[in-house]
Amino acid sequence: MVNHYVDLSKIQFEDRLKFHSEIDPESLNVEIPPMVVQLLVENAIKHGISDRKEGGEVRLRTRVDQGFLEIEVANDGILKLRGNTTQLGLKNIRQRLKLLYGTRGEFQLSQREDRVIAAVKIPIL
Repeated sequence: MVNHYVDLSKIQFEDRLKFHSEIDPESLNVEIPPMVVQLLVENAIKHGISDRKEGGEVRLRTRVDQGFLEIEVANDGILKLRGNTTQLGLKNIRQRLKLLYGTRGEFQLSQREDRVIAAVKIPIL
């Protein structure tokens, strides 16, 4: 589903959107909350790439490490938590992870150099 969304977005953004994924084969069979990856990729494109005249790159990476699935979506740009937004999507992700995994589920949004990183870490059940 994420690939379909990206393909549609590439039509809209033309050559301004670059997408790369690095998917750990072990992660393909791990159950995750529905729409989490989709929402992270949508946010990266909407709040990262669409604001940049030159466009940018979105990277999706998954890996399995020591009983956890790590999902990372990174996009070119600067982290801007706008005062005029509800950040409902981010709140929903945090709440869903807390309900499903308690303190073992994590969500972080950070800035590393010129990239915004959204990272989810969940236990493999």
